[in-house]
Amino acid sequence: MQFPTESRSTFHPEFFLTYAVVMAISSVAVGILLILLATLFYPNFNWIGNTLSNMGNVTRGHEYNSASLLNGAYIIAGLGTLPLYLHYARIYRYSTHRGLRLGGKMTILPPINIALLGICSENFDLLHIVVSNLFFLLIALTLLFLALGWLHMPGERKWAAFNLVVLFSAVGMWLVYFTIFAGTSVNQALFEFATDIDYMILAVAYSYKAYRLGLKI
Repeated sequence: MQFPTESRSTFHPEFFLTYAVVMAISSVAVGILLILLATLFYPNFNWIGNTLSNMGNVTRGHEYNSASLLNGAYIIAGLGTLPLYLHYARIYRYSTHRGLRLGGKMTILPPINIALLGICSENFDLLHIVVSNLFFLLIALTLLFLALGWLHMPGERKWAAFNLVVLFSAVGMWLVYFTIFAGTSVNQALFEFATDIDYMILAVAYSYKAYRLGLKI
């Protein structure tokens, strides 16, 4: 006897989206918490005199605990937000606007790069510097391309404005550092942490946009 067969899709968009949103929000929250905990384990950590990368150097024995926490924070935040941005890449892959297509594809690069920050810690010297700078560049370009695409969609212009506010505030913050504080006793820890907070804000905001505003695959 033959029984009727039922075709089943192995991909369930609603489940994937829910999973992606939960993972994104929880991973960035855990990441920020681990960074703050790392400052407690690093000997004499100073928000003015240190960089966050100082805590991630695994070659110094007295920094092992802080390195585990900081590097783990970046790996968790990066891998945890990747499913959310894969969702955006799928949404915009057939967009008629080139900026959205490119921005959608680029959304998956910052989470991969921030995970690499946790792998290529400060003891990797030049590689760490390249990965760190690439992280800021990739976020900036992603925000810009998505904003340019959303500006052409009347219902999405507030999100374009949101992207531009985050972008220009971050650029302005780092311009302040390099024009005023670079080369002084003031180091980058506060500015780096503010950038990490920006990444958290973006993950939460994009999770809201995807889940509550009906972005469907």
